[in-house]
Amino acid sequence: MDLLEQVLTRDDENLCSYTMGELQNIVQLLSNEVQSQQEQLDKIKTEVQTMKADTTER
Repeated sequence: MDLLEQVLTRDDENLCSYTMGELQNIVQLLSNEVQSQQEQLDKIKTEVQTMKADTTER
């Protein structure tokens, strides 16, 4: 299990056991994951728009 999975499956009380550095690392990992997912969504959106345009041309 990776760090993000560990954090996301723990309760709020256990989150207090992390150091500031660990929390900053977790925030960075989450930010990176959000950015990656956003890029994937943007790619899918572009593909859908292209398919829609192709369908409209037919």
